[in-house]
Amino acid sequence: MKLVIFDVDNTLTNTGRTDQDCFLQAVSYVFNVKEIDTDWSHYKNVTAIAILDQILRTKSGKPPRKREVSDMRDAFLLNLKERSKKRPAEFAEVPGAAQMMTELMKKGDYATAIATGSFADGAAFKLEFAKIPYKKYCIASGAECFTREELIDIAVTKAKSVYGVANFEKVVSVGDGIWDLKTAANIGMPFIGVGNKSLMESNGVKYWVNDFRDLPGFFNLLSTAV
Repeated sequence: MKLVIFDVDNTLTNTGRTDQDCFLQAVSYVFNVKEIDTDWSHYKNVTAIAILDQILRTKSGKPPRKREVSDMRDAFLLNLKERSKKRPAEFAEVPGAAQMMTELMKKGDYATAIATGSFADGAAFKLEFAKIPYKKYCIASGAECFTREELIDIAVTKAKSVYGVANFEKVVSVGDGIWDLKTAANIGMPFIGVGNKSLMESNGVKYWVNDFRDLPGFFNLLSTAV
């Protein structure tokens, strides 16, 4: 069995900017922090807990406490829910994502997992809003680790447990960000880029799709990548 690990924001759902806005709003509300650098590429590690830690250490010299992280996660999810009521179009799927995941999960030789740099409950909300199927216990989140490499490792471990396998024949990462690409390269894992053609081409991505409307094309690419 092969494993396909998907990012969420701007990979399966068009929520990249929305996720960022709701995250920053929650940080500001819980920690009363202003003037935050919004370019995630400037951060050492691109996971929710790592970004929050760097923001707070830069502003106050102190890391977040466990209770504060919990409060921020709750505020973030509330922000997402409120925004979805006012701007539901922002929570749309990347074209073809729901059908692609539905068909992929029917294939007996493929397992699926989610590795999101954001919070798990937020990722679940976005996927459910966009009607994209996923395995509930196969979500690895940015609240569980600092590095994206750890994030992938957690996703693989959870998928092994859910699918009842000791190891996967191959693992491929599907994502849209430069950090997704770099993480896959660091691990030596095949990578399929989604969207942002200029970014993918400039970084030498071999396998790339604009979206998932061409299902046969994506599945052929997936077969080649793994």
